Amino acid sequence: MRSITQEGFSVLMKPTFRFGLSLLALATLTSLPSFAQDWVRTGSGLGNARIRLAAADFKSVGADPQTPALKATFDSTLFNDLQNAGVFDLVSKSFNPQGMPGSQQEINLSQWSADPANV
Repeated sequence: MRSITQEGFSVLMKPTFRFGLSLLALATLTSLPSFAQDWVRTGSGLGNARIRLAAADFKSVGADPQTPALKATFDSTLFNDLQNAGVFDLVSKSFNPQGMPGSQQEINLSQWSADPANV
């Protein structure tokens, strides 16, 4: 007559039991949460210098009474969107040259690249 430990050992030695046990262990391990995670850095300006930029207010064109209000809304929206983008170092409007450009030919780049705007 065999002892209980010898019978248990003989069951453990059967290949089908070992295969089933390994499948159970594999299923248990794959269902546990993984504690090792990959870290991905996302964002803007990750080690890169920000671009120094200035946003000029534009000239009002036209005689429509709504033009000044729409121009002010456009100018403030443009400035705020560029400032909140996180990519640009936006220069304060107080540093901008005095003239408001109405076209590309009216922009004097030497004024904008000189101090205090320095863009």
